[in-house]
This record gives sequence, C-alpha cells and structure tokens, in this order.
Amino acid sequence: MSVIRGRLHETLVNIAWLARDLLHFQAPYKSNEEVDVTTNKGLRLPHAAMMAVGTLAFLVMVRRGMGM
Repeated sequence: MSVIRGRLHETLVNIAWLARDLLHFQAPYKSNEEVDVTTNKGLRLPHAAMMAVGTLAFLVMVRRGMGM
C-alpha cells in the first residue's frame, strides 16, 4: 500500500525509527508522531499487524514440520 501511495521512502524511514527506538528500549510513538496509532498523520495499513503475525506463525509451523 505504501508503494501505491508513493510513500515507500517514508515507510522505510519509519521502520528505521521503530527499530532504533526499540533497540534503545524507548516507545517509538514518543519520538515519531507518524508511528502513533492514535494520530491521523501516519499511513493506515488495514490489519497489517495481524497479517504479519499470522504469516510469521505460518512460517514457523512450516519450518518445524507442523504444517499439512
């Protein structure tokens, strides 16, 4: 979705901010307003977090042989 809206660069910068803040044990939403879910300044991705968790769970299950 970020590619469609022409925001790929901003999305990658936000990911870098998230990683930096998490490595420093800081809340990312305090240093970058765009990653705060309570504001309208960031890009909204529908259910992105749940899709990512489901994908990771699937990959772990397949890797461990728990898949079909």
